[in-house]
Amino acid sequence: YSSIEKPYTCDMCETDVSNAYPWVDKLLEVHHLLPLSSPIKVESAGTSLSDLVGLCPTCHRAVHAYYRTWLKENGLEDFSSYKQAQDVYEEARNALNS
Repeated sequence: YSSIEKPYTCDMCETDVSNAYPWVDKLLEVHHLLPLSSPIKVESAGTSLSDLVGLCPTCHRAVHAYYRTWLKENGLEDFSSYKQAQDVYEEARNALNS
């Protein structure tokens, strides 16, 4: 997932938003790999940093659309596990970058 060495790079499209939009600070949005609405919890104490990635606004919307499509195509209301959510995120990421 997003590297600490590249804090302004979208984890999906790999765009360095600080170069693309130099007039805007902190353009990346925080994406939860496991949607907040999910009854499954990564950690009982709250959000885990391992559950978060930085995405540009376009990729953030696109990955949520990918999640909805994937769940619908698989006849699911929600992910069955955190691992499944991670796998579907990676599937979306790989589809974009292939």
